Amino acid sequence: MKKFIFTLLLLTTNCVSQTEKDTIKLPINLSNNCELRYDFYPNYDGYYDWKRQIYIVKKEGVWIEMTYIPLNYNGYSVYNKTHYTIKDYDGDDITKFYLIHKKKFPYATKKHY
Repeated sequence: MKKFIFTLLLLTTNCVSQTEKDTIKLPINLSNNCELRYDFYPNYDGYYDWKRQIYIVKKEGVWIEMTYIPLNYNGYSVYNKTHYTIKDYDGDDITKFYLIHKKKFPYATKKHY
């Protein structure tokens, strides 16, 4: 009986944790009702998608998805963690705005920070 209760409790906990991950509640920009879904990382040439919990980075001209950014990716800089929240788009293809974001949020250095 104890094994059955333990197994039931374990299964219930697993289902609850998956449900919470699937329904991530993102903050909303009240001025335009967009979810604050993406962060732009100029030094990594990419984005972090909070909804899917992945990085979308441009590597050798091709967009790839990563679960984490490797150490010293695109070279070392103390400003690599600099990011900007995209407040006016919450669709599925953020990469089409890359040139706009690259110009608006340039590579982070001491001069730009």
